[in-house]
Amino acid sequence: MSILEAIKNRRSIRKYKSEEVDLDMVYQIIEAGIWAPSSGNTMPFKFLILNDLEKKREFFSILLESIVRWKKNSAQKKGISITDLYENYKKYLAGIEKAPVFIFIFLDIEIGAKKFTNGNTDQLTNNNYLHNSLRDSLFLCVENMLLEASAIGLGSLYFEIPRAAKTPVNSFFNLRKSLEFFICLPIGFPDEKPIGKERILHEFLVER
Repeated sequence: MSILEAIKNRRSIRKYKSEEVDLDMVYQIIEAGIWAPSSGNTMPFKFLILNDLEKKREFFSILLESIVRWKKNSAQKKGISITDLYENYKKYLAGIEKAPVFIFIFLDIEIGAKKFTNGNTDQLTNNNYLHNSLRDSLFLCVENMLLEASAIGLGSLYFEIPRAAKTPVNSFFNLRKSLEFFICLPIGFPDEKPIGKERILHEFLVER
């Protein structure tokens, strides 16, 4: 499979089979990520693999509560009850939760600080340019991982909700604060076949 074919075949999967995924395949996906370009060649990536069933259920319970708190005010303005909001997101998360493996991706602020601010992590996070350039490195890392997952026959999803909902990821896993949670990738065998939209090259070109 060519790189372009992998790009075209990749889909965002929100429903997974409960079939187990070999850990070597997970490592292969992470390896694709660590070979991504990074700001100053810092490689500020850290990964946590979650494949324990009980721990996963516990996390999704906390995640659901976080999402409901996050969406509560906007839902009430639209006339959506808290009960309906809870049930809607519970149903949405059910398919994702079935993924046997979740890869949590973090930005290691300490690595960036050693490169750019003489080890001062506060100075780094308060510098929007430096902080954003490091975060951009993680976008590249994640794209590599999504494509590798697709290339080896697995499904994945750019699962942004945990960060947006301010789910307490670091405290849940008892991680140091300088590991800044970025995104969570569910990994597993797809239980759906989304159809991608057609792209016509010339429609994306800016005319002179």
